[in-house]
Amino acid sequence: MRYTTLKVEFDDDALRRLPVGGTFQTSPEGVEALLTMLHDGFGTTIRRDGQGHVYIEGPASSTKIRP
Repeated sequence: MRYTTLKVEFDDDALRRLPVGGTFQTSPEGVEALLTMLHDGFGTTIRRDGQGHVYIEGPASSTKIRP
């Protein structure tokens, strides 16, 4: 992510190709809003390692995301 020290990795090729638009604050609350949107809106799994890394994995269901 561009304006935060948080390191975000997408562990799914379909998610990497998915266009996502929007405006999110560059504060910790903005990052949390983005992660919540990805989880709630796309069924992703958000995993944190406690050292500033966040891993975003594909949908929890077997539904495929189409680019």
